[in-house]
Amino acid sequence: MPFSENTPMLLTKDACLKVTALFCNMAISDEIYNPNFNLSKLHLHEFVEFSFVLEGSGYHRIWNDVVECKKGDVYIINTGVPHGYFAKSKDEMPTICNILIDPQRLFEGEVGQMESPRFCYGIFKQNPFVAFKHLKSDEYKKIKSLYQNVWNEIIHKQEEWEPLATAYLKEL
Repeated sequence: MPFSENTPMLLTKDACLKVTALFCNMAISDEIYNPNFNLSKLHLHEFVEFSFVLEGSGYHRIWNDVVECKKGDVYIINTGVPHGYFAKSKDEMPTICNILIDPQRLFEGEVGQMESPRFCYGIFKQNPFVAFKHLKSDEYKKIKSLYQNVWNEIIHKQEEWEPLATAYLKEL
């Protein structure tokens, strides 16, 4: 099943993450960016977020830093980091696919402990807030496929879905 913003979600994000260590959603960021936004327009959570710009372009604000985001950008946002995606205009809106994980429940040992230098395999070693990568065409196809695999496992929850989704996340 391809990505779709119309995929039914049986639980809200907060309710889902109390039951399992994984959650996914997709959203079109239709709020137009305004440089005078205050931090209340941003969201934060106690989970690590893997965000993939699936289509379009816009802006990604992390704290007070604003960067242009476009199709093929991958952001991994650490816990407790205020951020948000915004459209450039009504004609140019990014579609964002998110996978949220609870690292303490998903990973064992140091990689699940925020205070560890190996937290989430050292993703946040250079920047404690966010890791970023713009993908080339072949990388985009591979990452999109990995996201699709994680998405399918989370949505369909077939037998042993969580270990399979975790394996795809580790590859990601």
